[in-house]
Amino acid sequence: KALQRKLFLLETVLHAADISNPSKPRPVMLGWTQRILAEFWAQGDLERQLGLEVSPLCDRETGMSSVPKGQIGFINFVALPFFSPLASLVSEVQQASDTIVANAEFWKEQDAEGRTFDMIFGPDGVAAQLGAEHVPAEA
Repeated sequence: KALQRKLFLLETVLHAADISNPSKPRPVMLGWTQRILAEFWAQGDLERQLGLEVSPLCDRETGMSSVPKGQIGFINFVALPFFSPLASLVSEVQQASDTIVANAEFWKEQDAEGRTFDMIFGPDGVAAQLGAEHVPAEA
């Protein structure tokens, strides 16, 4: 039973790390968002090239114009529901949870402005203005 609890705790911590991007400071979050999108879209490009159905979130064509909506969805349906209960158990997690909420507001602002991938991540985009590292499109 003790081993099961330890394994559960380790799995929980690993999952938290895996979905932690929205809990990071904004420039770091933006850099990783760009990298994650590049990875997902490369998968979708390959699926399309092989004649397969493109996996959810992996369609570059639709994703380029809906980055804020995708991030808001991830935060609302994955990150916050996971981190909020953890914050009630471990007070140190509250800072991560607060940052997730702040980054959700950022994405809502980007969505309200109708910002696309290029407007956010282009060389003169919002991410660059906030000090995020630019990631080449091929990454």
